[in-house]
Amino acid sequence: MSDSLACVWCQRLFEPRRGGSPQRFCARKCRTAFWTALRIWGERALAAGILTIADIKNGDPAACTLAQDSANVAGGYVTPPIPLMRFLVEVECDTVTWLVRLGFIPPTKRDDLAAIIAALKRIGRAPEISRIA
Repeated sequence: MSDSLACVWCQRLFEPRRGGSPQRFCARKCRTAFWTALRIWGERALAAGILTIADIKNGDPAACTLAQDSANVAGGYVTPPIPLMRFLVEVECDTVTWLVRLGFIPPTKRDDLAAIIAALKRIGRAPEISRIA
């Protein structure tokens, strides 16, 4: 395997096919897992306010998708490999401001959920968390 490459998802070595665009994944399973994880990451970034629809609209318009084969298109949507649980975490803005003023959270971390929860635990409080179906 002199021309072998490492799969960007699972790191296993594979022999790339000849022709076409450069192959990055060893199998369809790894390619699907990568794009599923990326889609989930993007949805979470949107929900957390890290990424906006405007960012997506104003981003590079160049296509970056791999050519789809007919078997994958015919198969329809592939479910994520791991079922997700969704939660709604609510903390009053005044509480976060108070935590920053008292030095429990650095000003640069005022939107960091993990930092907010850690600070609340330090003072013996907890945010309101609801499971979303």
